[in-house]
Amino acid sequence: MKKEDVATVVYKPEENKLVVPGILSAYRFGGSKYSGDKEIYQISIKTTALTPDLVGQIKKAYFSDTKDKYLPSFIKDFEDDKAKDGVYINLKSQYEIPAFVEGEGNKRYSFDDVIELGEGLPPCGSTVKLSCRLKEGAIYPLAILIQELRKQDASDYFD
Repeated sequence: MKKEDVATVVYKPEENKLVVPGILSAYRFGGSKYSGDKEIYQISIKTTALTPDLVGQIKKAYFSDTKDKYLPSFIKDFEDDKAKDGVYINLKSQYEIPAFVEGEGNKRYSFDDVIELGEGLPPCGSTVKLSCRLKEGAIYPLAILIQELRKQDASDYFD
């Protein structure tokens, strides 16, 4: 795989779709302080592939009437000039976020299957592409493509 392939953002406004490459930093199922008693799927990637121009287009098209309090954090980071070293895209869904592994065709992995790939832990540190659906005032995760699987080990916690 060429390095250029990893860093390509796909933005298709006619399909309300955004595909962002990055490094998986969180992949979990459970409660959060915002979900109340409801358990939800959560995913977070760190990316350096977004540009101020693209984020501006996304804000104008989907978040123009959104109060600052409800703007996605990655948009705020660009506005506050905090995006020099990349941004985190943190998304939640009440629906399972399917995963695919590059080179394995259309084999779909469930949340539990992905945890098994990581030998009991989320495969944080893996190179991924996150596919998102954009709607007025919201962005939802559709699926992830794991391009390079990385399994966590003790050094992730103690080095």
